[in-house]
Amino acid sequence: MDKKVNSKDFTIVTACRNREENLRKAINSWINIDPYEIIIIDWGSERLLKNDDFEAHIRKYIKIIRYEHPTWVLTWAFNEGLSKVKTKYTIKLDCDHVVSNSFLEENKCSNYMLIRGSHRYVSDGQEHINGAFICCSELLKSVGYFDERITTYGWDDSDLYLRLSDYQKKYSLLKEDSVRHLDQEDKERTEHQEVRKE
Repeated sequence: MDKKVNSKDFTIVTACRNREENLRKAINSWINIDPYEIIIIDWGSERLLKNDDFEAHIRKYIKIIRYEHPTWVLTWAFNEGLSKVKTKYTIKLDCDHVVSNSFLEENKCSNYMLIRGSHRYVSDGQEHINGAFICCSELLKSVGYFDERITTYGWDDSDLYLRLSDYQKKYSLLKEDSVRHLDQEDKERTEHQEVRKE
C-alpha cells in the first residue's frame, strides 16, 4: 500500500518579472495542495510584489524575495529560490503553471527522484510545462541547480535534466493534466529576456 503523501515535505519555488497577473491565477491552485511554503523570487518587477497584495489565506504560504536586476535571467532567479528550500522535496513551477488538486498524489516523489514535464508528450499549447518539475531537494543541490552560465531563453531545463540523470535513482514524467500552462502570447514570456542562443 502506497504511503500517504505529506504535503508539508514540499516547497514550491517560482520566479517572475512583471507577471503578477499570471501568478495570481496560478497561485490559487498551488495553495490547494497545501505545501510547506511557496518561495517567490520577484526579479526586478516594475511593481514591487508584496505579501499584502495577496489574500490572507495565501499570505501564510508565501515568502517573497526581491532582487533588483535590469533583465530577466531565469537561471539566476530560480537558483536564488531553489537554494532556500528547507523541505525534502522541491516543486519548481513557472508563474503561469496551474496544478491539479491531486498533483502530489498523481506524482509521488521519493529519494533521489526527478519527475518532470515534457514538451514532447502534451497536447497543443501545453509545451511550456517542460520546465515544471518535482525533485528530491538533496538531488537538486548535488548538481548545483541550474547552470548560471545559461543567461538566454531556453535550454536551461534540458541542461538541468541531463545533469540530474547522472545522479537520480528514479525518473518519471509528470502525469498528464496534473499541470497545465496558462494561455498567453509568446511575447509575454520572453519580453524581458535575451532570446538569442548562446
